[in-house]
Amino acid sequence: MSEPVLLERLAQREIGRGAEAQAERSLRQARRMAGENADGLIVVPTDGRTPVELARIVLEKTGWQDAMPA
Repeated sequence: MSEPVLLERLAQREIGRGAEAQAERSLRQARRMAGENADGLIVVPTDGRTPVELARIVLEKTGWQDAMPA
């Protein structure tokens, strides 16, 4: 997720005095995670995607879609 999208999402749910601190913590964590080795992790960019699209991507990447009953 891009930083502008992260901040936009936080602005929709964080209010009051803690909002700025939460934004700083979230940006710091996102930057740390982006710099880490992602081997073995599934990374799914969420910008502009619906929950249904994200679910399909996760099912495909994990192979769980093949395990679901028809």
